[in-house]
Amino acid sequence: YKRGVFKRLGMRKKLKAALYMGINFGKARKIFLDYINDAGLPLLNELILDYGGPAIKAVMEVLSEKENLPVAFYCTAGKDRTGLVSML
Repeated sequence: YKRGVFKRLGMRKKLKAALYMGINFGKARKIFLDYINDAGLPLLNELILDYGGPAIKAVMEVLSEKENLPVAFYCTAGKDRTGLVSML
């Protein structure tokens, strides 16, 4: 997802983040996290769809086979990917 966030940053923030990557990773990370937090859930869903395609496809294939039903799924670390798969 770092690549996806970096692509969406403005030029000034890209330069700042690139500079910090070699000097202070914590400051570079903060630029990314601030952008993600400001953009909210729509950005997170967009990133999941852009970069999680193969994993989402694999889940959908499992869910589409009758012999796998009923199925229960849950997440252990958050809610975003599980919520997105539930919505799909």
